[in-house]
Amino acid sequence: MSFAYPYQPTAVVRARCRGLRFVLASLVVAAVSSSTEAALAASGDREICESARVDDAIAACTRLIDDGRAQGTALGQLYYKRGAAYLAKYQRVPGLADIDRAIELKPDLAEAYIARARANGFNNHDKERLKRVLADYTKAIDLKPDNYEAFYYRGTFNDWQKSYDAALADYNRALEIKPDDIKTLHMRSRLYQHIGEYERALADCEALVRLDPWEDRLLHRGAAYVAVGDYARALADYDAYERRKPGGPSIHSGRAAAFDAKGDYERALSEYNEAIRIAPNVVGLYSARAWTYYKLGRFAEGLADVDQVLAAGWKSSAHTYSVRGHILEAMGRKAVAITDLATALWLDPGKRTRDRIVVALERLGG
Repeated sequence: MSFAYPYQPTAVVRARCRGLRFVLASLVVAAVSSSTEAALAASGDREICESARVDDAIAACTRLIDDGRAQGTALGQLYYKRGAAYLAKYQRVPGLADIDRAIELKPDLAEAYIARARANGFNNHDKERLKRVLADYTKAIDLKPDNYEAFYYRGTFNDWQKSYDAALADYNRALEIKPDDIKTLHMRSRLYQHIGEYERALADCEALVRLDPWEDRLLHRGAAYVAVGDYARALADYDAYERRKPGGPSIHSGRAAAFDAKGDYERALSEYNEAIRIAPNVVGLYSARAWTYYKLGRFAEGLADVDQVLAAGWKSSAHTYSVRGHILEAMGRKAVAITDLATALWLDPGKRTRDRIVVALERLGG
């Protein structure tokens, strides 16, 4: 006995089923292909968001954020990268908004605290804001104690705030973590010069010349040699700089400072004159030449140079007010001399200038 199915599909039905299976298979392939393309696109955007030029990075990060698939800390990383790109374009408002969002989503991201502190650090002198800046740097250090950049940037902030002991401690710690870091050595050498640690400043400048081929390192070391009284080596550095980069005013102003410090005022004046001939719009050269005029007893010419500096709007220089104060004292104008010297002292000059001002004010009874 044979068994018969109650229903036998016709050829037409079988063909339709085969067609339906083909359509379904095509849809699956298309969906997989679309998903693969989306994944590849997202992967490309992640790479662009992480490392591309700022405009491309902003666009790629925005696509990934708007895509909606990134959540939690992954989304926080995207906001951080986009915020950093905005800040690189000096677009503080969207940049800080993104960094704030990044910290909300990923509160252990040390780099985000550094980025926010840097964006806010030099914006204004509001005390509460400055406290938050310092707190952000300290938070970054707490999260990542081996991050030398957090110490470096907090050091520059403390330096700017004239908290010199704290700045020096931060620079030292940054260099413990990353010895021979050029930017930290440069800032520490400047700070050592300012506070009168001239031998240590010279040691940092020596390291910079060894580590960095930039010819301006010779100018910095030359100035350090002048500070320690080694004028022959200072002049040798300026000569070496001239061989590598001839024709600039810095050669002559450097030599002038060396000649002035060793008491050869006529040669110093000649070098300042040449520097000003080459770069007549560099107002700082007039302030420097005024000091040499003062030492030569040519007070009227020195005063004319200083007045030219102040007329140009460069009014925040402690050196300029110090020079004018000394010249006015020599010209017998005691009251205005005291005012200028007190202004120079308030502007926080380097140690040697500060020491001269203190002596002059004591002499004047100011």
